Amino acid sequence: MVECPSDCSVKTLAFNIIEAVDRAMGSQYYEASTRIRSTSASALATQVKIICLNHHIGLLVIDEIQNAVATAQRNKQVKPLVKFLVELTNDTSTSIYFVGTPMAEELFISQEHLKRRTRGLRLLPLKPGGLYRDFLKIIWAYQFTRKRAGLTDRLANLIYDYSGGIPAYICKIFQEAQVQAILTGKEIIDEPVIMRAVRLLSIEIPKKYAKGSYISDFTDEAGYEPVDDAEAAKAPVEKYVSADGPEPLEETVPRLYAKPRGEEEGTARPYGLIGAAEAGQVPGGDDVGIG
Repeated sequence: MVECPSDCSVKTLAFNIIEAVDRAMGSQYYEASTRIRSTSASALATQVKIICLNHHIGLLVIDEIQNAVATAQRNKQVKPLVKFLVELTNDTSTSIYFVGTPMAEELFISQEHLKRRTRGLRLLPLKPGGLYRDFLKIIWAYQFTRKRAGLTDRLANLIYDYSGGIPAYICKIFQEAQVQAILTGKEIIDEPVIMRAVRLLSIEIPKKYAKGSYISDFTDEAGYEPVDDAEAAKAPVEKYVSADGPEPLEETVPRLYAKPRGEEEGTARPYGLIGAAEAGQVPGGDDVGIG
């Protein structure tokens, strides 16, 4: 496994791949490659292909692939990197597994040849149910404040709503909440401390995700069962339509909340504030002047 370089450089990625092979096999390809200072990117790319063929490397995992998107937006250097990866797959039959945030979708659906090659598993966050609570219980044991807080439904729901069910954000909020509890002298995790942590982290959760599989939908030997989320089941699936025609590009699903937002379907009042006052359902409605 290698990390996508932040500068989107073919040479940097090639060196990362060579170094990863050295760590896995105890070889010294990296040392031999760095001896020649004027090694070109194309020469390194060829060397990577030869290494993959000689050692029958079947899978290459590239993490933080969203770095390529961020760099492409700044200086449009993503094409050489993508071309290198496509050639690597074609010439060596090495499968490439991309791991990244939803930002990476912009790169792979923008070009048809990439869209065909990058269809696979897309994971959505945890649902606000059994597996999320079990995950939270596990990390909740690691409290380093002087006073231990109990895991209440209110705290669990608060953390879910501000993390969106994303495991990395859940851990960040839990960690930062402890830091703030210690710095403020409270020495216990409570709602104000969690809210303070959320503001400092400036976490932004997407309102929609590309359609995929929720982490909670997988079962394992521990017996976790899929959590039936009624709101997710009732939520309409939306489609983005391209400007060139009605062909949908991607289906989306809305983010989930621990508690549904707004009034349930069929419970909305058919009248506004004036109608509510007339019906006597507004405190002090008798005193409201209605002309």
